[in-house]
Amino acid sequence: MLSNIWRRIGSPGRLALLAAVAGSAAAMACHGGLLDVKDPNAVTPGQVGGAAGVPNKINGVVGDFEHALEGYVLYTGLFTDENILSGTFPTRIDVDERHVTYDNGTVTDDVWSPLQVSRASADSGSVNFRAELQDPDYSDVKDELRKGIALSDLYGGYDREFLAEFYCKVVLQDQGPAVSPAEAAQAALQKFQDAEKSAQAASMSDVEMAALIGQARARFYTAKTPQDYAAAAALVQSIPADFTFVTEYSSNTNTQCNQMYGYSRGSCNLALRWTVGDSLSGNRHHEKWAYLQEWVDQGLLEVSPPGLKPLDVGVHAIVLQHLYDSPASPIVLASGWEAQMIMAESELRNGQTAAAQSRVNALLTEANQADNPMLAVNPALSAPHTGLGGTLPAMGAFDPVSFDGTLADDLPQLARARAAGLWLSGQRQGTLRRFKTVDGVDLYPAGTQGQEVSLPIPKQEVDNNSKVSTTSGC
Repeated sequence: MLSNIWRRIGSPGRLALLAAVAGSAAAMACHGGLLDVKDPNAVTPGQVGGAAGVPNKINGVVGDFEHALEGYVLYTGLFTDENILSGTFPTRIDVDERHVTYDNGTVTDDVWSPLQVSRASADSGSVNFRAELQDPDYSDVKDELRKGIALSDLYGGYDREFLAEFYCKVVLQDQGPAVSPAEAAQAALQKFQDAEKSAQAASMSDVEMAALIGQARARFYTAKTPQDYAAAAALVQSIPADFTFVTEYSSNTNTQCNQMYGYSRGSCNLALRWTVGDSLSGNRHHEKWAYLQEWVDQGLLEVSPPGLKPLDVGVHAIVLQHLYDSPASPIVLASGWEAQMIMAESELRNGQTAAAQSRVNALLTEANQADNPMLAVNPALSAPHTGLGGTLPAMGAFDPVSFDGTLADDLPQLARARAAGLWLSGQRQGTLRRFKTVDGVDLYPAGTQGQEVSLPIPKQEVDNNSKVSTTSGC
């Protein structure tokens, strides 16, 4: 179970402590049974030094990534049509409006900085664990070090991919220049390729499959020709349809809580500030989740649950998500569902319309709902389950797609099919941005103040990095 003890220390303190005891810039937490300490609120230098400290350092890489991922899920959901803001913070409203200026401190603190901390943590972990693998003093923990290398490479790849999908330019090293999203995705691809090899060395088949899916995701983000999409799809042909790779959270303390759960329910010492658009909120341009009624019918949403009210009086009502129903709900990072959707999109783009339709509808049918990664997040969805106002229906078959071979018609349907398994997992932004910029198919919410498809490099980076200006940072 995730403990995330290092979140309490704060990034600067974690970096300083690790640098002092292990020569690393990684920030730390704990994860997955690798660590068992008597006092999870106290971490001493002795717990991260030498061979005995390897589990703590590995779990630090994991904890930093999990914190970065939940911020990415929250704010990409707000930027796209998955969520609207039920609170009143102006900087968050700007994200909802898709009108984010470079001095927006909220997305700096909640998205950019956690991703950069996680990237530095993963990169340092990869370097240091490889060095320790050659050190005789670490001979008793070689298996753990190999696991640490594989996880560091995997999470370093996803950090880069998230930055590529959400930002107009990306900085990938301290005091480094701003690079394009395509260059960032290429850097992510290299990290995923490293992760595939290191996972093989560590006999971690789940990390290896997640790395292959990451490679395909990165290749899709830079694909230009049908052949590019086919090459990406070829990477994931062997991934089982029921495969899921998740990140973990915990109900032990508020700092370990899945923040999407906390912000959508007013729990974990967080105010209720995230909800789902129902088209009735004038303050949010009547924004609506594109598949609202289908999601209600599937027991994924509860409209106007008793006891929950929006903080912003201009927001009509709370529409409560029931995917994350616990502080300990995991987030799916990679899945067989995503792999199947990658292959289906490649088939669409290569004129194999019937094959794509068959592949997608096989996932959407009720018989195959056991493969839906949302059930790995919340198994209760497979049966009638309890909402705040009564019993909600079980998740069953989703509406089938009917492709006609025209991308302008088929990609919106594919976006819905992707969402039927990848909702609120950080997938929507990359999909919508690709479809708009590559294909001219705009699925972003209409009527917002801005029309951006990405965020600018933040002022904090501009002020402290001589190689980045407001111009180069978009």
